[in-house]
Amino acid sequence: MPWHCDQMGHMNARHIYACFDDATGVFAAQLGADFGQVAVSGLGWADVLQEIHFVHELRNGSAITVSTRLLSLGRSSIQFRHDLHSHDSADVAAWMNCKSVRFDTTTRRSAHIDGDLRKEITALLPNEVET
Repeated sequence: MPWHCDQMGHMNARHIYACFDDATGVFAAQLGADFGQVAVSGLGWADVLQEIHFVHELRNGSAITVSTRLLSLGRSSIQFRHDLHSHDSADVAAWMNCKSVRFDTTTRRSAHIDGDLRKEITALLPNEVET
């Protein structure tokens, strides 16, 4: 939309980041650890690393989607990648690698990913991790 674009007529980086941020919330829900349960469980996610690459510009009117894939699972963290695609081409317009740590909101420390959540996340791991 026009309000997502900057003075040069392409989607502004802050709006691309917002797409990735929204996709992170959806991804957490798909893992079985959605943000809506933080108040009940006392467990959330803390992003500790985000690396964004802007590859192709997006113009006003471009239809976009974000796809996400899990890269790795640690004791208390996950790494994943978001790809933002334009429907105008098959190319990735921007991508973000992210590392998030399971976070106990009471102790303010990392929490182990275990039990059913670990099983859900493990099921999403690829056979080979891309580098």
